[in-house]
Amino acid sequence: MFGVLIGEENEDMFLGIIPADIKESVDVAIGAVDEETDTACGVLSAEALENGELMINFIYVEEEWRNKGAAKAMIRLLQEIAAGTDRTGITCGHWIPKDDGDPLNMVLNACGFYDDDHSDDDKFDFEAEAEREKYMKKIFIVQSWSTPAGF
Repeated sequence: MFGVLIGEENEDMFLGIIPADIKESVDVAIGAVDEETDTACGVLSAEALENGELMINFIYVEEEWRNKGAAKAMIRLLQEIAAGTDRTGITCGHWIPKDDGDPLNMVLNACGFYDDDHSDDDKFDFEAEAEREKYMKKIFIVQSWSTPAGF
């Protein structure tokens, strides 16, 4: 599994899995491709925030390709891209699933993200602390990252 930047030359490959509204409003679009079959199996989009961070605003892996490294490959490519720019961090906020665990949280942890305390989070207006507890924000500090061995 490998990550690839989505651009004009390869966007047709991902048309079935990237929503049009996401495609039109992102700063970085990354796809996951299976090496053996050359099949597009996932997409990730990120937005460049004014505070210097990249925010993952969409990540999706086709069901038959889940747990095979697609999400990790896309996140690792985003980290590599961010490390080559002046971006200071990568954030990802998401609602925690109620029943089947939190696979996105596990992937983010494996890629070096850690929990953020929402202290500077003004994007959401949490009506109650209970609602706030269902939302998780993860952050990754770009300057602390180096390419892992074997990556």
